Amino acid sequence: MGIRLHRRGAPRDGLRSRARSKSTATCAALLGAALALAAGGAAPPSQLAGTIHGEGDRALEAARSAGDPLAEFTALDALGESAMDRTAYAEAVAWFEQAREVAEALGQPARIAFAYANLGMALRQQTRYAEALDYYRRSLDISEELGDREAIGERWNSIGVVLELLGDYEESLAAHERSLQIDREEGDLAGVSTSLYNIGEVHRELGDLEAALDHFEEALALDEGLGDEGNVAHSHTQIALTLADLGRLDAAREHATTARELFSGSEATRNVSWAQNVLGRIELRAGRLDAAERLLTDALPGARESPSLTTWIRIDLAEVALGRGELEVAREWADAALGAARASGEKDKEAAVHGLLARIHEARGDATSALAAERRRQQVRDELFDARRAETIARMQSRLAYVRKEQEIELLEKEQELRDAEIHRQRTVRNTWIGVLLTTFFLAFLVYGRLSQARLNRSLSRQVAERTQELTNKNEELESAYQALEQVSLTDPLTGLRNRRFLSSHMDPDLARSLRDYLSWLRDGGDRPAASDITFFLLDLDGLKAVNDSHGHAAGDAVLVQLAQLLTGVSRQSDYLVRWGGDELLAVARFADRSDAPRLAERMRATIEAHPFEIGQGRILDMACSIGFASFPFDVEQPELVGWELVVDVADACLYEAKQVGGNAWVGVERPCEPLDGGIAPGSVAALLARRLTDGGWSIASSIPWPERARRLGTRKGTE
Repeated sequence: MGIRLHRRGAPRDGLRSRARSKSTATCAALLGAALALAAGGAAPPSQLAGTIHGEGDRALEAARSAGDPLAEFTALDALGESAMDRTAYAEAVAWFEQAREVAEALGQPARIAFAYANLGMALRQQTRYAEALDYYRRSLDISEELGDREAIGERWNSIGVVLELLGDYEESLAAHERSLQIDREEGDLAGVSTSLYNIGEVHRELGDLEAALDHFEEALALDEGLGDEGNVAHSHTQIALTLADLGRLDAAREHATTARELFSGSEATRNVSWAQNVLGRIELRAGRLDAAERLLTDALPGARESPSLTTWIRIDLAEVALGRGELEVAREWADAALGAARASGEKDKEAAVHGLLARIHEARGDATSALAAERRRQQVRDELFDARRAETIARMQSRLAYVRKEQEIELLEKEQELRDAEIHRQRTVRNTWIGVLLTTFFLAFLVYGRLSQARLNRSLSRQVAERTQELTNKNEELESAYQALEQVSLTDPLTGLRNRRFLSSHMDPDLARSLRDYLSWLRDGGDRPAASDITFFLLDLDGLKAVNDSHGHAAGDAVLVQLAQLLTGVSRQSDYLVRWGGDELLAVARFADRSDAPRLAERMRATIEAHPFEIGQGRILDMACSIGFASFPFDVEQPELVGWELVVDVADACLYEAKQVGGNAWVGVERPCEPLDGGIAPGSVAALLARRLTDGGWSIASSIPWPERARRLGTRKGTE
């Protein structure tokens, strides 16, 4: 997750689950029921609504004194729900733990499933995601055994929330889709709204903002129809975040303000702080730093029960200070955010803070510290990737074990059938003997019985052998499929970057979104779309062949591996890095603005030039690179005219120009200065670029001024 405002997701606390805390009135009613059960009389008067916490202890004491575990469970559940309303999550976990113990002692599956779900909800709010996921799945297993469709839908929804928090977006989306299907079949509009909301959140995390906005707006319409102010506020907040990411700040501000007003009427101070945080981000993006600082500072006290939200607020305050040039203040906020992220074990936020610290050090002119922070950011991101990959493999192994267990159960059932057949055979033999003893044909029946026994034994042996072979074949097929799944890769084995096959299979959705934005702009007018360009940077190391010739291909491979790590460190998490071929790497900046391309190219060039490349045995090399870049759509006035493959060819031609002037340089095409007539013919890109460099037909950006370029070209020709 990047540290830029327009790429960072909402606070994780914004996710919605139907395992929400009950209202104060509902908690009061539960406490009243607990007191009534314990006292054996009527429920207490309605004044309990204002004194839930104090009455909770009295209800619990009365239930325990009466020896009534059902009343005790009801009181503990109400106390836990009240703690959730007050965002006292540690207290809620303690109450729900006790409720779980009582439910298990009662031995009532429905209450046990309910207790597991509540405990998962409270653990999730404490960012204890693995524990929360375990309790949600245990609750789901019980609900499926009971056939409780409503509870099954709720559990799939909760599981989807936690999987998203763990970064497993595909599994999260699948879980929410299952929940949505069940809710629609059951006619549960509140459940449909919640599933739509959470599906929208997954799409927003994946960068598909238009799809996210559609889901959030559909959820908002349902929430307003149901009259659920809390959920209406949640939907307004997510719409505000998505609109802010789309650059529609005025509309985003209206939705965030509405959310804050609705949240202010509840006891959940965390939600008020969340809305404040969103408003602060909007003002930060609008450049209104004073307003942003006021909103974020006011939000911080109410977020103390939410480590995740607290961390994001501190990051945003560091961004405000950095925007003002108050570098020491920015560093203090960033250090505080880093400590909180480490304490809560949230690697994605830790990586975001290291990236922020790199920018702060860069602003201070401390290149060494900035590079160290970037390296640490990449290290944390690698650790996070490894952990998520290990967890995915563990889940796959768990599923494989589950399938094998089912097969073992099936085999046991077949063996039981065979044992029953054996018992039946024994009875048949016994009856045969009795018949032989009662008749004069003893010998004939004895021979017949023995022949029958032999045939039955052969038949049983054949059935056992066939079934055993069948199950063995299925196990082998399953094992082969699992091994094949692990071998399937879209990754270059040397550098760990993506390969061409990955890029070809992932570009279509990005291209469609970019074209949609530009075609809408051409149709409706207004400002040119921001963050709708896809820029291709083609990079080639200068002198890598000489490294291979002088030091061996192992040294060249080591240089390529380090180059891949450097590019990963200076790129956003959402960008694509591809080994294009040989010593060429392709960086794809997704949904950026083409005006940022020269800055990004210079950052890549300077980072590589400053890096000491280690090639083994204590040897260090200084390397440089040449970069060519171009953006899609190539001609914003005719966005569909030139395909992305030709845009990469333009970047390749620019790379050639950078090589021609001696390397350690970058050249890029910003845009054509006049409409293209008929597009660009394949195979003519290099010659066309050479003409446009002379006649000014294309807007060219370069790290080498054109007089210097002419001098370098002259020097190279003289040398030749």
